[in-house]
Order: sequence, then C-alpha cells, then structure tokens
Amino acid sequence: MNVQKLSLSLLIAMAILPSLLVGQQSENSTAVVPRLVNFSGRAIDGAGKPVSGIAGVTFSIYKDQYEGAPLWMETQNVQANAKGNYVAQLGATTPDGLPLELFTSGDARWLGVRVNGGEEQPRVLLMSVPYALKAADAQTLGGLPPSAFALAIPVGGTAVASVGGIAANPAASAATLATSDVTTTGGTLNALPLWTTATNVQSSAVTQTGTGATAKLGIGTATPATTLDVAGAATIRGAVTLPAIAAATATAGKNSQPENLVASSFNSTTSAPVNQTFRWQAEPAGNNTASPSGTLSLLFGSGTSTPAETGLKIAQNGQISFAAGQTFPGGGGTITGVIAGADLTGGGSSGNVTLNLDTTKVPRLKAANTFTGNQTVNGNLTSTGIVTGSSYQIGSNLFAFGSYANGNSFLGFAGNSTSTGLENTASGVSALSSDTTGYGNTAHGYGTLQANSAGAENTAIGWGALATNTTASNNTATGFESLFANGIGILNTANGS
Repeated sequence: MNVQKLSLSLLIAMAILPSLLVGQQSENSTAVVPRLVNFSGRAIDGAGKPVSGIAGVTFSIYKDQYEGAPLWMETQNVQANAKGNYVAQLGATTPDGLPLELFTSGDARWLGVRVNGGEEQPRVLLMSVPYALKAADAQTLGGLPPSAFALAIPVGGTAVASVGGIAANPAASAATLATSDVTTTGGTLNALPLWTTATNVQSSAVTQTGTGATAKLGIGTATPATTLDVAGAATIRGAVTLPAIAAATATAGKNSQPENLVASSFNSTTSAPVNQTFRWQAEPAGNNTASPSGTLSLLFGSGTSTPAETGLKIAQNGQISFAAGQTFPGGGGTITGVIAGADLTGGGSSGNVTLNLDTTKVPRLKAANTFTGNQTVNGNLTSTGIVTGSSYQIGSNLFAFGSYANGNSFLGFAGNSTSTGLENTASGVSALSSDTTGYGNTAHGYGTLQANSAGAENTAIGWGALATNTTASNNTATGFESLFANGIGILNTANGS
C-alpha cells in the first residue's frame, strides 16, 4: 500500500480486582479486554492498481522502521472493494488476539503490510492507542487474572493460596509437581521447535504464519508468501508430481496443476516492475474418446493477467506443434512442393521428388564441357592434351593471340587484337601494336613497327626498328633503331644500329 490509514480503537474493559484473603472466598467481577486493533487500508498490486475481492494480506509489527525481524505476524483474507479499500482487525486470527508483550516496553512499534505475497510497503508508525493494551495488565497480578488466585484444597484438607492453580506453599504442593529435564533458552516468533538434543528444544528454520486455511509454512524465511515458501535451493530425490486439478468427466478433461516460471521486467510507462509468467501444464486431448491422450502446453501472462495459450504444444509422441506465425532461420514451414531452380531440373509437389543438375549449365567431372563467359582458375592449370584458344593473356594484357584464317600470329604482348590486317607476324612488347589494316608485315623486337597502321610488307628486326613507320611499305630494317625515324618512306633497306 502506498497510503495507509490507521483507525485504531481499543475497548478497554475495567476489571475489578477483589481483595485476596486466605481462607475466604471472594467474588470476582472481570471484563475481558479485546486485544484487537481495527485497521483500514487500501490493497494495490505491484503496478499500483487496486486489488478488489478477496486478498491475502500479511500484517507484521516491527521494532524499527526499516530493518529487523518482525515481532509479530499474521495473515488474513480481507474483502476489498472496487477501489481496493478494506478493513481488518489485527490479532483476529488467534483467540488471544495481539500479544500484550508487544507494547509493554513502551518503545515505538511499526506496522508493515504485504498484499498477496508482494513486496512489503513502507512501514507505518503505530500511534499511542495500541499501547493501551498495556492497561489490560492492570487487571492482573504477575500477568494472571484475579480468578487465578483461588484457594486450592490440598490432599491434607488445609486451604492454601494458589497462583494459577499452583500452591503458593512449595512444600505443600511439591508432591503434585512433575519434574522435567527439558531445557530451552527461548524461541523465535512463529518458528517451529526443534529437538537439538534429547533434552533441549530450540527454534528451527521452519516458521508458520496464520492458522487453518490461512496457514503458511516458510523454510529459510520468516515471512512465507504462499502455503509453502522455500528460500534457497531444494533437492528432491524422486519424482515431482503435479496432479490433475480434478478427475476428468465425459464432458470435460482436466489440466494438471501448473508450473509457473516468473521473470520481472521494468515498465518505463508506469515506472514499475511487471511480472512475466511462463506456465507449463499438461492438458487433456481426445477426452471421452477410445484413445484419450494429453499434451504439454506453454502459456504466458504479463503482469496480473492469467497466463494464456501460446500455441506451443508437445504431443504424447514428442511431436511439436508450433505457435501461429512461427518462422525458422532461412524460412521453413510446411513443404507443399519443390521447384527446380536455376541450373537444376526436376522437382514436383507430390510423391518422391528428384532434382538433377542441368548439364547445359553446370559442368561435369570426367565429361566434356563447354564454358561460356570468363572463367577463373585459382591455382595451377595442367593439361595432358591440347589447350585450344584464340588468345592468351598474362595479368590484364594479351600475351599471345592470332588467327589461323587471317594468317596473323602475335606473341609476347605484340600486335593489335582489333586489327583486320592479314598475314602479319610480330613478337616482342608493342611490336605492330598499332596495326589496323596493314598486311604482310614482320616485326621482331621491342617497339618494332610500333606506329605502323596501314604499311604493308615491311620487315623490322631489333629494338625500335622502323618504330615510327606508319603507312610506308616495302622497307627492311635490321638492328637497333634502324630506320627508326622513317615515317612514310618506301623501298628502304637498313642494316645496323
């Protein structure tokens, strides 16, 4: 609760404490003080929304405002209206109500409230009215009512004063007292006792809050939120069974008890944590048939909503039904047919489906293949037969090419691959590299007849021989740069550098 409103009222009845006289009977007039405190509050959930209807509320009284174990605790089922408002009486779950010793010290007391096992809300200071419970002690002597101080008649017939049924004279009553060797150093509030030795009782790690239908057991926690609340790991050496919520009938099957796995995520809009609950439960299938069965289903709910079916189910044979819209990496789903894609043949939509390679598109090993388009071989290429082609290049430059039909042959980065000339022979970088229509030319050596475009029947041998010749014909040059500058001269012969 974010806002607590305390309406505390105690009806303190007056008790007339009679005089006690040995050997006389006295008439007592006592009224029982109700050890109850009225409390009104508002029940809200973790998202700050009101909780209506029946809600389980745990009340705890503390010595301190922020820390410490509770001095007293109880859990009640309260009836909250549509706005979450409710009224409860603290101490109503036990016949004796609130313990008097809670208020005998005169120290401040703080009240903490937890709704439906949620987080405990900020503690509220109890005002002076609850401390009036101490006034009930004014009716007692040593904490006992006057009625406890009756005259007991021992076996010998002499009346002696007794306190709580025990004779005031120890010697007179010694014969009636039983001896015990059980020892205890005290206990913890709500903790169940534990025999630590054959004669010693101490508090155990098991606690109980509430009684009857509201009783809750805690192991490792003094504030159990459910019927059984275990704080820590658990080892179970055997099957954990979650039985059906009821026996099936012809009209309806019954689910198993659920297993809830709860995460908490923060909502930026409401600025509050929101529970995210995944639930596994077994569900009936084929109810009221000759072969009934079941499925294991996954449900999910956010916040206070009841978990609903996700669509994910596991059948009795292990087959999985997926949620609607389920997709898998790379597509997937139900196969309704197989279509042969590029480079494949075959396919179909029923029966056994076969796919084959389209051998007109995909090469085969140990068979003749025809390739169309550029091909790349990363690694060495070895042939035991004839390698056939119209050209060969190293890097991005043509190294060897020619045409048997046109009588052209070029080697060593020589010639022009677009030339239409006939019967030309060249070797060496750039030799006859500009030839377009020239014919009958022979060039051997770097740059020989390099500029020749239409010249015919020229012969150049040696570095740069006839290098600038363009259209001249019938020239012969042998040697380094022989006839180097000849451009259009014809019928020339030069030997030597």
